[in-house]
Amino acid sequence: MGFEDVLEMMLSMLNDYDITGYTDNDLYLEVGVRVNIVLAKAMLDDIEFDAEFSEFNRDLTLYEANILAHGLIMQWLYPKVHNTEVLEAQLTNKEFTAFSNANRINAMIQLQRNAQEEFYYLVSNYDFMKQKKEWQEDDN
Repeated sequence: MGFEDVLEMMLSMLNDYDITGYTDNDLYLEVGVRVNIVLAKAMLDDIEFDAEFSEFNRDLTLYEANILAHGLIMQWLYPKVHNTEVLEAQLTNKEFTAFSNANRINAMIQLQRNAQEEFYYLVSNYDFMKQKKEWQEDDN
């Protein structure tokens, strides 16, 4: 699986949260910048990403692509959720509901939290599977 596959996975999970107004090229650049951050957080050291060409150094497994898609959602939504939380802290609950699309914002916050939980679950499971494979190879 390649970058386009990861991007499609990410977009299918995002629905329409703040992707309108982006051209395909802008979206590639915005997401491409975040890929190396996600790779570092996931400690996927054997995967390299060339942002200039939007390519990985090898084909990704479905599991690795899933890790990256969840991590990219986390990275994509973090600034939006953070800005919303700052705004919410400055306004009363009534003001926040009146001045914002509260249901959409709450859904975005929940999506970011779910993506974060799933990301860390997938990463820890991936590490375990990798260790288990190494242990089995050492036993042989």
